[in-house]
Parts: sequence; structure tokens; C-alpha cells
Amino acid sequence: MFDIKVEDDGSLVTVTPTDKITEEDITRLGDVMSEAINTHDRIPALLIHAKEFPGYDSFSAMMAHLKLIHNRETLVPRVAVVSDGVLLRTGEALAKLFIKAEVRHFAEADLADATEWARTGEEKPEGVEILDGFPNDVLALEVNGRLNAVDYDKLIEPAIDEKLKRHDKLKILIVIGKGFEGATVGAGWEDLKLDLKHFTKYNKLAVVTDVHWLRNATRLFSPFMPGRVHTYPLFKRDLAEDWIKT
Repeated sequence: MFDIKVEDDGSLVTVTPTDKITEEDITRLGDVMSEAINTHDRIPALLIHAKEFPGYDSFSAMMAHLKLIHNRETLVPRVAVVSDGVLLRTGEALAKLFIKAEVRHFAEADLADATEWARTGEEKPEGVEILDGFPNDVLALEVNGRLNAVDYDKLIEPAIDEKLKRHDKLKILIVIGKGFEGATVGAGWEDLKLDLKHFTKYNKLAVVTDVHWLRNATRLFSPFMPGRVHTYPLFKRDLAEDWIKT
């Protein structure tokens, strides 16, 4: 069973599971989305808000859900999944394999961001600045605020790809400023994909931060990284910049 809410302008349908999903729930969701399309002459995005995936009450309910996805996958533009539950977090990656809509996961704390993204498809880079004054083979970044997936998609990855057109190996400087507020789940997923894609392309990495767990994590994983890795506290930022330039 789930609650269904349609925004007044028809831009978004929010689904909140409250109990095991039934075949009737899926039918009702399909009817609500069809009515929203006919009423507002626009295709709504979908936001799924659940602490945990409640499961289906029967095999037929699951099949009805799959049929709905098949019938609507070319229509729904975006699906935002809001949950701290492990199964639903994993579901984002799996959903991307089977449906054509853009799917993105958000933590519970980011419900407002999820709603805005689902409605508009827009998410702005927030936490990253690319620093000037470094050699061409150096990508220098300063991170403040909250790091999100768009920081990777629209700023960091294009900058890396552009530099790799001119250089076989890159040197990376990451300064975690005092204004750093953490990262969204989407940013963590993009970070993992970026690391896997360019894992052998770095020959030097300098991480400058007073966030102890970040510094410790960098040291912990440094033996597994292909290049040289140094960490510095913020008051030694100048030393980090000098090292990355050589």
C-alpha cells in the first residue's frame, strides 16, 4: 500500500509506501499518472519516498509493477528515490539498467533537493571551485559547502577529461576547506565511478584537509593507489601546492 500525491501543476507524482505493495496499488498508480497527464497535458516525474522497500504482497503485484515500468519507461522523465535504506540505494543503480528515465538517489536529509530535481531536472554545482595558477597537468580543486553529483558531472569529470586530452598522467590537488559540509549520496556514487574510470591516470595526489577522517582514509587507501599520495593539514596548504607543482 502507498500514499500518492500529485503536485497541483502536474509536474510531480510522489509515492510513499506504507505497507507491502499490492497489485491494486500498482493499478491505482498507473491510473493516477494517466489522469495527471491528461489533466495537465504534461508528463510528471516520479518521486519515491520510503525508509525501506516494503516488498510485494504477491508475485502478481511484482509483475504488475514490472509491466507498469515497461509501459511508462519512455514517458516518465525522472525518478527520484529518497531513502536511507540499503535496498533502495542499491535500486538506483539497478533501475538505470532497465528503465530509460533518469534515476537518482537522495538521502532523507536531501528530500527538498530531490523534489526540486524531480520537478525541474536541474541541480546546481555547489561545493567545488577549480583553482588557477597551476601547471597544465595539475587539476587543483577546493571543496566547500555540500558536494553533490552535479559537481562531478558538470565540473570535475569534464575538467579531468579535458586535461587528459593533453597529458597521459595528471596531478590532483584537493583542498577541503573549512566550509566543507559533506557530500550527497549521489556524489559518493559519482566519485566511485570517476575513480574506476581514471584510476591509472593519476601520478600524484595531494589532499589538504583538517577533517581527520578524510585524511586518515586517504592514508589508508594510499598503498592501493597507482601514484604518490600526500596529505596535509590546512595550515600546510602552501607545501601541498609546491609539491603538486613539481
